[in-house]
Amino acid sequence: MTNQFKLEQRSTTEILSEIISETYKATYSFNYEESQKPKAISFNLCRLDALSDKILSGSYLAEIGQLDFKAIKPIENLGELVDHITESSNEIIEGFNIEAEQ
Repeated sequence: MTNQFKLEQRSTTEILSEIISETYKATYSFNYEESQKPKAISFNLCRLDALSDKILSGSYLAEIGQLDFKAIKPIENLGELVDHITESSNEIIEGFNIEAEQ
């Protein structure tokens, strides 16, 4: 068997979470390369009383400001929650500090 794959880049993965209301928690995950901000963020939304039960899942592409998501279960105030996730994703990307590993 020949080794057909060559490592092109190495990246780091971060996972962040925030409670966005009395009912919901959002989890954000993203990869970034050395000295670069994240280009996309994946997110999941769940109820605080059922953390393993995803109700919304999607991604935010920073370069073009595109949000794609799928509501897995009915959600009240979907527009407000999506607006909050979009704002938080932008805050993560814009406020992302790149620190050299020691």
